[in-house]
Amino acid sequence: SLDPEAVERRCLELASTFRDAAGELGFATVPQEVPSQTVALEVPDPEGVHERLRRREVVGAVRGGHLRLGFHAFNDDSDVGRALDALGHP
Repeated sequence: SLDPEAVERRCLELASTFRDAAGELGFATVPQEVPSQTVALEVPDPEGVHERLRRREVVGAVRGGHLRLGFHAFNDDSDVGRALDALGHP
């Protein structure tokens, strides 16, 4: 019963908020050609970041020195905050 366009806008907004804030923390984002609900970051300690995310109950994927997070209809601002907290605090 959710409006698909509204859900997409919200997911893109969450991803954009995360991407911008991660950049402010000094993380390089993988360039994107079109807006995406998925964000990929270059991380110096991918396994450490992955573990910190896991402890904060944030699901992400680590592949080849990059962390990948996807934002979906069930995510909200608190999820973005928990992910950013994990990036900034070991």
